[in-house]
Amino acid sequence: MNAGFEVLICDYKADMQGLFVTNITVPGNYEEDPDDLPRDPNRQPPRGVGNIFSEQGSYEWLRSASWHYGNSGSGGPSEQRVHLDLCRMVSFYDPHLSSLIDSHNGIFVGNETSQNGWGLRRGHRLVGIDKADVDPVRSRLRAMTSRASRHGRGCSGVDWQALVSTIQAQHSARAREIGAVFGWKSSTEAKVEAIVTKIHELTHAILAPYLEYGESTPTDSSAASKIQTISRCASTYTLSMDPKKLARSELLLYHSISIVMEILCAWEWKFFEWSERRTTNY
Repeated sequence: MNAGFEVLICDYKADMQGLFVTNITVPGNYEEDPDDLPRDPNRQPPRGVGNIFSEQGSYEWLRSASWHYGNSGSGGPSEQRVHLDLCRMVSFYDPHLSSLIDSHNGIFVGNETSQNGWGLRRGHRLVGIDKADVDPVRSRLRAMTSRASRHGRGCSGVDWQALVSTIQAQHSARAREIGAVFGWKSSTEAKVEAIVTKIHELTHAILAPYLEYGESTPTDSSAASKIQTISRCASTYTLSMDPKKLARSELLLYHSISIVMEILCAWEWKFFEWSERRTTNY
């Protein structure tokens, strides 16, 4: 389960037919438990330990788990029968839950540490939540599971999952490419120039729809152009939305997307401006 989480929905009353039964346990060598471990007379020893495929089996277990993430994770077909209702949800990362804010910033439990960012969330718990935050969460859950809410009242109809996937697809590919360019060899002046030029081209491609040039010279180095470009880039997916028409859960998504987009666009502008100043005098 720590490799991937799934929900299995089975109708055991349906007409189910077994196809075949196979013993797939590969023969192996079983080693007795160390003497210092407690003995359980009812425990059955594992079969297949120490077989020649055991090491590869560990990788295949991870591959199988990640495959079930669906197309978004470059795996199997995405689930079509069950859909997350992002209009009605509760998140304990909601900034209105003030008693948990401090625990969201690098606080770990036990020996949890950051591994590619995992530790930042994996170590979070609800042990520090105040009753003042618990009661509103329970109230929202009751409201979201009411008959009126289940019939879709108060939801905007925005496909938030598609929106997030679009943002990810737009920015992640070039971000990975920018990272790869910085890994190019820089042993000569020409190679350094090639790196800076490529960064300039990639960041310009991202910001081009939002960057307005003057009649004679580009204004990308001015403070006004920076603010305008980042603002347009950050708001391109949410500018047409009316926050007053969004459900409470949607407001959390709306503001989260706005913040992430502003960080992304500012990061891309930073490299664009840096490379702009150095394409002629790097």
